[in-house]
Amino acid sequence: MRRPISLLVIGLLSLMVRMATVSAGTPSWSAWLYDPASGRILEVADDGTLLNDLYLPVSQGFDQLPANVAVSHGGSLLAFVAANSDTGERQLVVFDAAAQFQKLLVSLPPLMGDSLSVGDFPENAFNDTDTLLAFGYTPSDGEQWRLDVYDLGTGAVTQTLQAFDTAGFEVFNPDGRPLALAIQRFEGTNLTFSLAMLSGEGQARYSSFTWDILANHVTAAPEWSQLDRDFFPPPGEIIMPVDDPAQPKSAESFLAASRHNTLYVYDPAQNAYFPFYNDPNRSLFWPRFVQNGELIFVAGYTADSDSPDLFLIERDGTVTSAVEVPGITSVRGLTDGLIYTLEVPGDQGNSVTLVYVNTRAGETLEDSAPLWTGEPNAAYRIVWAKDNREVEGAEYTDWVQLSAPVRVGE
Repeated sequence: MRRPISLLVIGLLSLMVRMATVSAGTPSWSAWLYDPASGRILEVADDGTLLNDLYLPVSQGFDQLPANVAVSHGGSLLAFVAANSDTGERQLVVFDAAAQFQKLLVSLPPLMGDSLSVGDFPENAFNDTDTLLAFGYTPSDGEQWRLDVYDLGTGAVTQTLQAFDTAGFEVFNPDGRPLALAIQRFEGTNLTFSLAMLSGEGQARYSSFTWDILANHVTAAPEWSQLDRDFFPPPGEIIMPVDDPAQPKSAESFLAASRHNTLYVYDPAQNAYFPFYNDPNRSLFWPRFVQNGELIFVAGYTADSDSPDLFLIERDGTVTSAVEVPGITSVRGLTDGLIYTLEVPGDQGNSVTLVYVNTRAGETLEDSAPLWTGEPNAAYRIVWAKDNREVEGAEYTDWVQLSAPVRVGE
């Protein structure tokens, strides 16, 4: 275990922040956790109690459960794709967990890939009002990808985009592999998506586009070209790990192919990227805005480690907490800290615990303790988290710039 780095006190910043209260009976935050093997999905509240507990409702014969579930922004709708292992057929299902009824059921052909299975933030398949669902897929028969928008009130497809609609843009796919869609953001009439390769080794960056579904107009969106990223809505910032040869980087052989040694931020005010943190000895992944975007979480492997190191970093690049944690499987940020899932061994088999770290109260990654623990042999991970509090009066330190910003498109 690495010696912990003590937490730096963010003096005036902590004093200036006030957490708005929530109504009685409403948890400060809650999270949906999903186990792909059983299809069980749970909503856990901030005190560890279960608000919802159900198994995904699938049609008879559809025995292959999805690897991922998209939970709507409001937390009541569950979207997923189930498969029939005999025929290869798929079904797109949207289930209302609050009202306990099926809102949408769509029969699909055998698929090579679908958008609900790609990316760490599946809730972005829903628009910001949870009235529309974006779903992209690539059929197994060799046809090109297709992106449909469903009206969840009527069940009808209201708009469709197909591969030839982006023919005028450069699409990064040097080997000509089949492409799948990852939905990055769906706000108002703007739907942003990336084209990810379905086979072989992935790439750090993908061709990305924003589709105005009302005007039926497509534009390039290079700022969304990473799948391993996080988005902070108020200012529109995006953080991502990058393999940057201009920044210090050790030469361990296992990292030679893809070594994300640097964290970058996209600043919409400048319409530019720049690096704010470098780790020469690790390959970085899972960047997350935590504590209302005041801190950054990231994990990283060294060449000789079996378990990742977890870090909390300020916007000026200062590491405020660091610890080696085996078995981490997912992480999400909250207004006062973060939550993550951890697989721990036990006599009856491995179990997953949900860990809550209140960094605003001074807790560090080293202080974290389990809030909730699942049954043995269930591989729960976080598929959705919502904080019901608002932060008033928060101020943010300036980003450090390790090199000059590069404007998008240059």
